[in-house]
Amino acid sequence: MPTSPRDPEAGLSLVEMLLVLAILALASGLVLGRGSPGRSRLDQAQLASFLSEARSAAMLSGEPVLVLAEEGVLFARQSGVSIAQYRPEGRLQDGGAVLFRTDGTSPGGRIAVTDAGKTYGADILDPSGGILGWP
Repeated sequence: MPTSPRDPEAGLSLVEMLLVLAILALASGLVLGRGSPGRSRLDQAQLASFLSEARSAAMLSGEPVLVLAEEGVLFARQSGVSIAQYRPEGRLQDGGAVLFRTDGTSPGGRIAVTDAGKTYGADILDPSGGILGWP
């Protein structure tokens, strides 16, 4: 005998399943959200990665790359043209601009971001162009 859609032994309905998935998504958002301690390390790693890619672009293309902050976004530019951008989760502090020369060196600089009362960033070392992230 076929079971009716309202049979309690038929299993979960689609609406019930979607409700369970929504609750799990909200719970994981709270656990993995912006308040987690690893978030600032992830942001710092993304910033360092963006700067490393800009440095590599200068060395591979043979043209210097200027990384500068404008309206909360970091832009990597070659010959005045934006080749990449990075929007950090927090607020970029003013004065962040770094030049990477074609040999990977740099006159140095600092990019700093403030997020939820914590500051993190990266120092670009003079003259090596090395990138040193800091919390």
